[in-house]
Amino acid sequence: EQRLVMSMGSAVPTAVQRRVQQSLTLAKRCTALQRELERAIVEKVDATKEVKELSQELERANQKLGYAQQPYNYLVEVLHQSELKLEESKSSEAVASAELAEALAALHNVSHEREAMREDL
Repeated sequence: EQRLVMSMGSAVPTAVQRRVQQSLTLAKRCTALQRELERAIVEKVDATKEVKELSQELERANQKLGYAQQPYNYLVEVLHQSELKLEESKSSEAVASAELAEALAALHNVSHEREAMREDL
């Protein structure tokens, strides 16, 4: 660019020459900053992935540490989960028993009606 500016020689006024030189300098700086920005974006994406992986690894390690230091917590948690499943099963059994009782009552009513109809015939 210096050669370009110099080749224009004295035919170009100094103010224009200075503007051309400044434009070229700014264009170079913009290009360099654009490349730097692209590198920074790639580094950010890589760093974000690494942070996520490390966070997951830390979470797994903390969970294992918790189980190793206090194994009874694991047993308590398993027992709690089993109790919750038992309660769900009991409530399902109660609902099913109620439905069965209703069905048996309906069957009994239908049987009586059938017997009454037979007697009428």
